[in-house]
Order: sequence, then C-alpha cells, then structure tokens
Amino acid sequence: MEKLLAMSARSGMRGAFELLWRFKGTALAEKVEFHQSWFEMVEKYSARKLTRGTDKLKAMSGIAYFIQKNTTLQYSAGLWKEMLVFNLLWVVYSPPEERPVRNIPSWSWGSVDGRISHRLKVSELPEESEETNNTPQPRQFESTWKEIIPLISEEKIQAIEQVNDLILDAKLSIKGYLHSSTSHHVNTIYDVIFPNLSAQLFYFPVLAFGNAKVHPMGSKIQVHGLVLRPKSDERETYERVGYFWTANDAVVEQLLSQPSQKKLIYLV
Repeated sequence: MEKLLAMSARSGMRGAFELLWRFKGTALAEKVEFHQSWFEMVEKYSARKLTRGTDKLKAMSGIAYFIQKNTTLQYSAGLWKEMLVFNLLWVVYSPPEERPVRNIPSWSWGSVDGRISHRLKVSELPEESEETNNTPQPRQFESTWKEIIPLISEEKIQAIEQVNDLILDAKLSIKGYLHSSTSHHVNTIYDVIFPNLSAQLFYFPVLAFGNAKVHPMGSKIQVHGLVLRPKSDERETYERVGYFWTANDAVVEQLLSQPSQKKLIYLV
C-alpha cells in the first residue's frame, strides 16, 4: 500500500487514489466523485506508450485490487460494477483505430488504444462567491449536480476471466432503451474504425443529468450514452463502437419520453 501511495504521489494522483480506496459513499453525487477520481488515474495510464495495450489494464489492476479489498466494490474489466452508470461513459480522445484483438469486452476502455477520458468533468473556474479575500475556497462538489437520472438498470456481470477476485473479461447484461441511430441528431465520438459502414447502429442512453458546470456550460439537462452495433451471431447482443451526448432540449425530451418498457440487452 505504501508503494502505491508513493507511486500515486509521484504521478500527482495521490489524492485521487486515497479518495478511491477510502470510498464509502452511497449517494449518486458521491459516486460521480469516485468516477472522476478513477478516470483521473485511467487517463494518466492510458496515455502511456506501453509495448502491449493489455499492459494498461494490468497496471490499473494492481491499484484496483486494493480499492476492491477496502471498499467491497467489484472491479470489472477496468470499470466498477456499482459505478457503471458513470463508468460506462468513457471516451477516446485520440483518432479512432481498428479494435485490437484482446480478451477485453468492448464496453471497457481497455478494449481500445489511445488516451481515455470522460465528459462528466466539472469546470473548476471559481465564481466570485467562492473567494474570500482572494483566497480560493474548497469546491463544493455535490452542489453542482442538481439532478442525476440513471437510464439503465439491473446491470449484471457474467465473468469470463477472473484473476485474484478481479474480473478482467466479462459479458454485461443490462436493461435500457434502444433508439435507432437515424432518429436523433446528437454528438458522436467513435471508439473504433469499423469496416461495415452500412451496419445499423443504435443509441443506448445511460445517464441524464443537470449540471451547468459540465460542458456545454449552462445547459439544463444532458443525456449521455453508448453507440452500439448488433452482433449478428447472438440475439440481443451488441458491441460498443462509440459514445454520444446531447444537450438539445427537444432531443433530450424525446430520449427521456419512453413509450415502452426497458429492454434487456447483452454487451460483449
């Protein structure tokens, strides 16, 4: 543990690591804070030029082992089962490439190469009310999250590869709403280059929230989710190929107005 703390301090991530392995929060706003700290570390490691892409996930597994033991949270292929409504919302901030062949599910950031980050970052620009005598005051994290609405439920992990109680490869079953990719005008970031451009794609909303300090600044409600492609050989089974988000009022209203029940799908 002391070695990990020292390593985290050298990389400027000691505060993030200490928050993670001491985490006992239960509120959604607290879980967002866990998510942000976890992806602060993921972004650092994913940007490293390692010989093999799988080494990035292995490097994080050592840290994840201590977090899992101390918090009872379940580490699953680079994400945390109890945080999936946030952790699934990673993005690739590098030009997309073909998906490497490795035993890591497409819903994990470890399945692709490039710098990984997320779009749930809160602007840290201080407001006038946050300063007294020109001395910055501690940021009140939870106060910026006015509304958090999970759009998925009943997440279940079916482990395929497990080492030291850490799940490294898994199939994810999850309930949510599938939307045809031709139905909405949204912002899309693709994870990978895929050859069959004619394949039908689907939007899978994961989270809606209100936070005026998350880009685009000042927006009322945003919806973020995954872009999925069906696997032809397995029924109701999909792979992740990208990420979408929107703060357009009309599109948000349409995505949140669900005429039908949630559908059970599988992500591999």
